[in-house]
Amino acid sequence: MVNTPYHYDPEDPGDKIKPDPSVYLKESLNLSQRKTQFDRLELHSELRPLSSQDAFRDPPDNTPEQELRTWEFRHFSKEGNSTRGQLIHYGTQWLARQHRNHGFTIFIFGQYTCFIRWDRAGAIVSRKFIYKEDSSPLVEFFWRFSRLDAAGRGQDPTVRRASDEEATIAKTELQEWAPTNLNRPVFAFTVKVDNGETREFLGWGSLSDRIDLTGRCTRAYPVYEIASQTKYFLKDAWRTHDLMREAEILKTLIAAGVEHIPKYICGDDIPGGVTETDLYITEEEYAAAYDDDDAIDQVDYLAHEGDAIDDDYDDSSNADDEAMDPEDDPGADDDDDDDMLPEPALMRDSSWKCGNKWTRITKRFHHRFVTDVIGKPLRCASDSKVLLQAAADAFK
Repeated sequence: MVNTPYHYDPEDPGDKIKPDPSVYLKESLNLSQRKTQFDRLELHSELRPLSSQDAFRDPPDNTPEQELRTWEFRHFSKEGNSTRGQLIHYGTQWLARQHRNHGFTIFIFGQYTCFIRWDRAGAIVSRKFIYKEDSSPLVEFFWRFSRLDAAGRGQDPTVRRASDEEATIAKTELQEWAPTNLNRPVFAFTVKVDNGETREFLGWGSLSDRIDLTGRCTRAYPVYEIASQTKYFLKDAWRTHDLMREAEILKTLIAAGVEHIPKYICGDDIPGGVTETDLYITEEEYAAAYDDDDAIDQVDYLAHEGDAIDDDYDDSSNADDEAMDPEDDPGADDDDDDDMLPEPALMRDSSWKCGNKWTRITKRFHHRFVTDVIGKPLRCASDSKVLLQAAADAFK
């Protein structure tokens, strides 16, 4: 744990955000240049001196479940809005700077503490407790967290930092698409192949970095595969549960002989890459939010569509108390073949949950695929004719 509230991350000078005490892995820690390193952060904390700076309002103990549904747990005071905004901002920056499926925040304000679990569907907030009277929940959290593997702490197990040798090769081969910040690390991405095997691609800086906490959060990389000595294009995004896999769309278009589309190389949904915040939506709330005659059937479908959790990727985290609204709209309806669905999982007990505003919470799956064409920005078009021809080809 490193005291970081007086040091902003120089790798991100625009925001100059300075998180409170940060937790890093010892083996990856090098504080000689930077004390605050959002790209290395394992556990985030936010400290406020006053209890009045609470971003949330817990309901009284033993509040009936029906009354919980109308309880507004967001604290809409000036201080509460400021604190909640900062929590969301830091969570957003954290997930944008790393390849993560989820992350945890410890929020301490005055004599109280609560826990927050972030993912690409939203956030789950625990009930607060007075740590000065009973610190055992906080101690147990640290004990459990320190024993989690990287996937349990939220890291994407299919992405790793490249070795020095791999980074040198990638920076040479991908120089044409070098990021503005040349200090950005090179990552190795594992991508599924249709025969069940995997391939690994090196990426150095994304062409598209969405600074979003929830939603698709698309990243687009020019990548290099050492094994084939070939450059490709890699797209990484969080698709909604009711949206067809983009890799499947490409394969379908190619099989139909459609022209002017990139060649599909490999890719699919990532095992373990699935949100959990959405698992606490009740059937009634889903029906009310989407105003759909088939909403109840859709929730039953979601309950059995599953978590796509491999034993190797299961984070086994149980977040349990209050849930925050996310910031993305549900996707469009589509038809996925039943044999393409992940392994089954059940919706979770939501009797503790406050509020009923779920119009923006939707299950998302982590999807990654590779094609043969690395596109160019529209600003690179030599004239309007080239631009219009490209648009015509896309609609042909």
